[in-house]
Amino acid sequence: MLGKMNSFWGQLVVATLWLSLSVLLLTTKTLLVSAAREDWPELVLDKRIVGISLISAQLSNLAYADSTSIEQWMTSENDTTTGFPTYEHPDYDYINFYTEEPEQAIVAKKEGRCYLAFRGTNANPEDWAQNLDLSEARLYKDNIDTGNTADACVVRAGFTLFLSTSVVARGRADLQTCVETCDDPDDCLVITGHSQGGAESLVAAITLYSLNPIVVTFGQPPTADPNCLYVMDNRYYRYVNWIEKIGDKVGVAFDPIVYTPNLFSGAEHYGYNILVGEDPTSVYYAGYGPDIELNPLLVHFSVAAHSMGETNYSYESRIGALFDNLPNIGTDGSVDGTVCSWFYRELCVSKSCVKAACADEGEPENDEPLPPEPNETSSPENDETLPPQTDEATKPPSKNKAKNWCSLFGVPYSLLPL
Repeated sequence: MLGKMNSFWGQLVVATLWLSLSVLLLTTKTLLVSAAREDWPELVLDKRIVGISLISAQLSNLAYADSTSIEQWMTSENDTTTGFPTYEHPDYDYINFYTEEPEQAIVAKKEGRCYLAFRGTNANPEDWAQNLDLSEARLYKDNIDTGNTADACVVRAGFTLFLSTSVVARGRADLQTCVETCDDPDDCLVITGHSQGGAESLVAAITLYSLNPIVVTFGQPPTADPNCLYVMDNRYYRYVNWIEKIGDKVGVAFDPIVYTPNLFSGAEHYGYNILVGEDPTSVYYAGYGPDIELNPLLVHFSVAAHSMGETNYSYESRIGALFDNLPNIGTDGSVDGTVCSWFYRELCVSKSCVKAACADEGEPENDEPLPPEPNETSSPENDETLPPQTDEATKPPSKNKAKNWCSLFGVPYSLLPL
């Protein structure tokens, strides 16, 4: 009996210490997020940036075109000057396609800028194998091997395979010709892609570093190790989609490709982390460089949120809706009335979610009492109380794996005694 009592009191002491440490870590983590956010540069989504993003989304979707579709834009199968096919497309001043399975890319010009767009993963097994190759590759700026590691970044090897295709030299030459026609070399080259194509965009940006590219990606998996000096965060716009998940008690779901590879790859994200969702007038600025404020749990993902086109909740549709609502695009979350989740209420500009809709917490619908705020000791009971939501702070690299495994098992990071 005495042994059982000692065991009980011992467990109580451990639980109390665990809870106290968790609260301390949560408070510290929240302060770190606030401090990091204060250091982020302002995200400006004006007509220029949203316009570039829309063209990027359209080309990232077009990059999935099959051979039959591409043939309709072919003007010559064997040009007398180049010896290669030439194309015309009604939406672009210039366009060319480069296909060597499993790779496909586009070089195009529109509104005075040159675009390089990469296709994401298709049904080709070889293409899927590239995604699974998480081994490391050293990539040098401007693709010039100087032998000096200071001139290189470490990236996931599977996303570099396009560099060894026979069409890459022709594409590089065509891109250089296009760039030479730009009026402003610092506002000329845009590199873009969806999913695997987004990862290849980062790789291409390193190899084209001297051309000072703007990078716009959609649903991109993490690609490079931390502290790559040749990826410019302030010229990198990384869109992440979230959608309403009807029938799910959380109510929202996120693009899984952006987050799940973090569990295994060790790579990190770069640029402005821009969450696009159900509000066509606003986004949520959720991170800059390696500082990511929102990391969804694995159970709150949906493959539907990864769609590039063809649906009204795809990346292309999201960016098109933002463009249609210019010039007043918000960056601090969804307006009142937008579908939301109590679990991810930071997506609301009010930071409050009432009855599955963003709302001012002080004005609940029908004056009904608000549900209790979640805390570290709360637990689901009768499906009425959701697990607590904690902000994601900047953490040292040594803690990244713990954070990622927390996401895998649905455990809030703040509950770990790290």
